[in-house]
Amino acid sequence: MGTKTRRQRESGLRDARQGLTILALLAAIWAWQGTSSLFVGFLVFMLAVFAIEIVLILPQIVRRHRLQACDYDKVYSMNGEEFEEYLQALFVAKGYRATLTPNGSDFGADLINEKNGQKTAVQAKHWVKRDVGVTAVQEVHAARAYYHANKAMVVSVGTFTKQAIDLARESQVELWDGPRLQKEMLTLRSQNASTGGLAFARSPELPAAEVPLRAEVQAPAPSCPRCGSAMVQRHSKYGQFWGCSGFPGCRGTRQA
Repeated sequence: MGTKTRRQRESGLRDARQGLTILALLAAIWAWQGTSSLFVGFLVFMLAVFAIEIVLILPQIVRRHRLQACDYDKVYSMNGEEFEEYLQALFVAKGYRATLTPNGSDFGADLINEKNGQKTAVQAKHWVKRDVGVTAVQEVHAARAYYHANKAMVVSVGTFTKQAIDLARESQVELWDGPRLQKEMLTLRSQNASTGGLAFARSPELPAAEVPLRAEVQAPAPSCPRCGSAMVQRHSKYGQFWGCSGFPGCRGTRQA
């Protein structure tokens, strides 16, 4: 995903915009003096600013498309900041206006989604070594009020504790665990493929209904991404998934 942090990229973008805007202003002054026409100078400045914005926005669009094309294994290996950016790209692809909150002062939400007049406060938890507990639910519940949102949700690549699930049910906080996130990724990819939109990179572990296997070939059980142990197929309300054979000591999951 790159070595620069989001803060470094945003700082570099601001510096580039300021420097290029100064060059656009100098070009406008030069055009004004050369033609003695204030209108020409203004036109040159506006065209230069428009070109600058195109140049600066294109890399962001390319990065967002690359994030949208990630499979679940790639998402699982991200760090926390990359996971937040991935979720922004995912929700943008789903038709939301998704805005990342400032690092270090998010008041319990990493992302604010808006669609059809509804606002959702989202907390991202890229925890792969332990389950997400009640604190995340409490924080995003408070963030819903702070950001004047209608809904609240926590998205994780792993699983939630029973206490977190119970509190979320009472607080009306939506929870996406690893299998639910994978389901959303696969659903969106299928929709994009049917409409000729952006195709997500194919995961090597798609459900058998989407990637038919030859009758004579038996798909091997994958290894747990947390501890490396063999995995077994399990069932949840979102469908089948691979769970670590060391459960409950290890709670690693993969898409079945």
